[in-house]
Amino acid sequence: MKKRFVSLLAALLLLSLLTSAQASVGRDILLVSRQYSNWTRQDEVIILDAEGNRLLFDISSLPQEIRKDPAELLFFLRNHALSEETMLYGAPKPLPMPPAGQETADRIRVLLSEIKDPSFESQLYAFDAGTTLFYGVRMIDGEAVMTLLAEGGSFVGQSQDEVALAIFDLTAAFLMME
Repeated sequence: MKKRFVSLLAALLLLSLLTSAQASVGRDILLVSRQYSNWTRQDEVIILDAEGNRLLFDISSLPQEIRKDPAELLFFLRNHALSEETMLYGAPKPLPMPPAGQETADRIRVLLSEIKDPSFESQLYAFDAGTTLFYGVRMIDGEAVMTLLAEGGSFVGQSQDEVALAIFDLTAAFLMME
């Protein structure tokens, strides 16, 4: 009886470990830069992953609920087109872009963990055809969360956190799309 109980307990522990490992499957995304325009119906995202790769996603065909919810959008970006089974919402496959490199990705991962206060207040700049949003993907309470670090377009603003500013210096040329 004890052996059966111990075996059952071991099986449950193994199952829980496999389930938590499966939950973390997907791209390990560090930064997200989104550019969208209501006038041209453009909605594109460039991500930088933990290996220093950059991918361009066209998310204009996604439902509004996904595009407006940062958690849902991050789930899509992490999982879309990893295989034929993960082609989500009929969106096209992401396009590879020239990589930023492993060294840059490693530096950004360290900097993201050091951000203390990314908050900022945006200001109306002008009414124009587009907006660029720049997010860092940070671990908060064990979950990956997209944190808005800067925006440009109709509303402008950026975090004044020194670490966030260092991330801008490293990545603005290849992620802000401006």
